[in-house]
Amino acid sequence: MGMRLMSAIPGATMFSHILLAIDASEASTNAIRIAIDLAARLGAKLSVLHVVVRVPTAPHAPAGGTAGKEQVVEFDALRTMADARGVDCACTSVSDGTPARAIDAYATANGCDLIVIGTHGRGGLKRMILGSQAEKLLRLSRIPVLVCPQQGDFAIHHILVLVDDSDASHYAVDVCMDLATMLGSHVYALRVISPLPSVNLLADYLEGNIHFKHLTADAERLLEGIRRQAKAAGVAVSTEYTFDRRPDTVVTARACTHSCDLVVLPRHGRAPHHTLFHDLTEICAMTAETPVLVCPQPVDQPVT
Repeated sequence: MGMRLMSAIPGATMFSHILLAIDASEASTNAIRIAIDLAARLGAKLSVLHVVVRVPTAPHAPAGGTAGKEQVVEFDALRTMADARGVDCACTSVSDGTPARAIDAYATANGCDLIVIGTHGRGGLKRMILGSQAEKLLRLSRIPVLVCPQQGDFAIHHILVLVDDSDASHYAVDVCMDLATMLGSHVYALRVISPLPSVNLLADYLEGNIHFKHLTADAERLLEGIRRQAKAAGVAVSTEYTFDRRPDTVVTARACTHSCDLVVLPRHGRAPHHTLFHDLTEICAMTAETPVLVCPQPVDQPVT
């Protein structure tokens, strides 16, 4: 692919309608705060969705219960928090056995362009009350999903974006630049290249490092395009490429080194194991101590 400048992919615009998906756990507390703060700073509308999963009633359990009352109190508190920040907030509760599909369907039906969900920190999505449904949401959703750890701030002074030369990555960079422009953030663009196997590396060395030079030239061309995009947007940017077989480890290390408040990752296609980035996005979302924004391949682009 050739070098491209900002917003070349249609639809790469800032978020205007945020969907906050919550459950009854403490994991949602930070996600609520982050979603309201982001909506206030971006001037976006906020919709809150609580998916009630029906569970079997325990033997001899008392009839009735206080779930309905607790939900009203939770929504009232949310509306109060949103009103205090001048955010238009609509709250909905639905009953569905598959929360991921319910969240995805609601986002699609209501024209949402960002989904925000919470996690339990290092336990990640697997310990969320929504459970493995959250992982399914990352695979299902055609719009970006912001995964928020249970604790931590969301200042967004520094954003790390993992890049390659795909349409999904270009879209993730567009989103990243839009956020950085709106919030005054510094962007750190990282390209992680999988190294050649030892046998191929020796052969390439004997042939004058042709393949190595090709990989590094492609990486530098990609990062130069991002530097030009950032300059056009008035965004401060740093770039790096490195060779490593564990991009998730590199992302975690660089995010810590550069004090990043947000990690932005591209996701290619919709199949669970279509590319390396599928597993990578889930690993990072489940283990990161900073919010992770997963940007899917744009809907107007074919899955390859």
